[in-house]
Amino acid sequence: MDYIISSMDLLLKPSYCIFLVIVFFLFLFVGGKAGKRANRIPLSLLGTYTGLIFLATLIVRTTNHESYKLIPFWSYYEIIVHHDMILFWEDLLNVAMMLPVGFLLPAAFRQIQLRTVLIIAIAMECFIEIMQFVFERGLAEWDDVIHGAIGTLIGYGLFKMFISVRRACTGLDK
Repeated sequence: MDYIISSMDLLLKPSYCIFLVIVFFLFLFVGGKAGKRANRIPLSLLGTYTGLIFLATLIVRTTNHESYKLIPFWSYYEIIVHHDMILFWEDLLNVAMMLPVGFLLPAAFRQIQLRTVLIIAIAMECFIEIMQFVFERGLAEWDDVIHGAIGTLIGYGLFKMFISVRRACTGLDK
């Protein structure tokens, strides 16, 4: 639960808010020039959300003396055997954290394939975990990478459903 509380502090600090606004407008005006005009908003949201993820997982977190767990699915064991509900909610939050990435990547880059979205998300999660290990911020673990991939898949699926519903409602073929 300390993770949730420290992440809420992120939104209360004006310097972090200013940083995120700057990132948003940089992506909106600079990043949008390379692509289509319609992709500027999703690209800006993706850049800003990525900045928010890095701030929440690397900058705001407190140091942790137990810096890594290399056993995949160790948290599932703790949840099932020891009924650790804090870990259960942390796992769910890790899934939820990457859900917008799975939604925003195909929104920003219309022709991107699921495999590419997964590779980007896993690389992002691995980068976060390596930085958490190096700087002793949080717990570097495989479970977070797995949960991030699951969240990305769900977000990608939600985007595809959204596009299908929108096409059905507007009568568009493309």
